[in-house]
Amino acid sequence: MLASTIALDRFGLGARPDEQPPTDPKQWLLKQLDRFDPCPAALANVSSRAQVVDRFADYLEAQRMVTVAKRQVEPGLADSALYEGRDLKPTTDLDAPIAGGLAQHYRIEEGRVLKTLFPSAGAPPSGSRSSWTGDGSSRRRVSA
Repeated sequence: MLASTIALDRFGLGARPDEQPPTDPKQWLLKQLDRFDPCPAALANVSSRAQVVDRFADYLEAQRMVTVAKRQVEPGLADSALYEGRDLKPTTDLDAPIAGGLAQHYRIEEGRVLKTLFPSAGAPPSGSRSSWTGDGSSRRRVSA
């Protein structure tokens, strides 16, 4: 392969269309390397990686502080109302509706299902039963 071809390949970038083949390919290539600027003017004012990371960490901390402040002001978002510090705690016990739905579906006594699936929940209130209304997508408790 000709030395001029190797030099004009410019590290895989190819020769420029307006350039003539160099008379001394090796010197031509070395001059290009000498003129190389690892930090051109366009990148001279760009922040370093460490500065970007520091600014991003400051931004995240500021956002966290805003969230904490919102929790203290808005009702229902206090730390005591959160589950594991992030999700709203459930306010409704779902043991009875789940047991009622399963009991009705499998035609088993609701108290037995509740006691089996949720032993700490206890039995449903006496004289009540669960029933499905409408298409089964909503649920309500009715007294017997």
